[in-house]
Amino acid sequence: MKAVYDYEKYSVEATISHLGKLGLKATVTDLFTPGLKLSTGASVPYTSAAKLTVGYSRPHLNVSSSVDLGPGPKVDASLTTGHADLTVGGDCSYDSGKGGVDKWALGAGYTAADYQVGLILGDKGEMAKAALSYKLNSRTSAATEVRKNFKGDASTLFTAGISHRLENGSLVKTKLDNNGLMSCLWQQDLDKTTNLALSAEADLKNLEKSAKVGVSFEING
Repeated sequence: MKAVYDYEKYSVEATISHLGKLGLKATVTDLFTPGLKLSTGASVPYTSAAKLTVGYSRPHLNVSSSVDLGPGPKVDASLTTGHADLTVGGDCSYDSGKGGVDKWALGAGYTAADYQVGLILGDKGEMAKAALSYKLNSRTSAATEVRKNFKGDASTLFTAGISHRLENGSLVKTKLDNNGLMSCLWQQDLDKTTNLALSAEADLKNLEKSAKVGVSFEING
């Protein structure tokens, strides 16, 4: 369950999970200057340190930074900028408990009228990923992604998928990777506030293994 209270540039959000965990988050937007946002959050019972997040967003620039308000804090920072159809960015995480950079990633993307291309170098240079999405027509899109690990098992993962919007408005998605893992999704908006989704996942290389099936029913007030 979630409750949100908004007043001008202030907002407070409370969330209760099925385990009885209470999460609280407070946000202030346009603090001191337009585009600057400050938020902090904590949970009860106390299972992790409270976090303070500062974000700044302007045309062609998006900067975000967060820090854990506890012993041995971890600091995350990201920056994204772009011009016209090209976007570049990066993020970095510093863990004071480990005394160094925990992770970093760099990325670039290009968006055209009927396709999108993205490149990412992550895991401190130990992984590279390339993705392409192409709009076949007004209802159908296809996408593919290649991920290469340079350390460990040095594996390569290839994934391809397609999505199609039916005439009744429902959305159908199918995805298959080179390991034989296939997943399908059907999603339908019953009205403006209600959404129903059915999903399934199967291992085509191991048909004796039971398939996974999921149901989601969402109501937004």
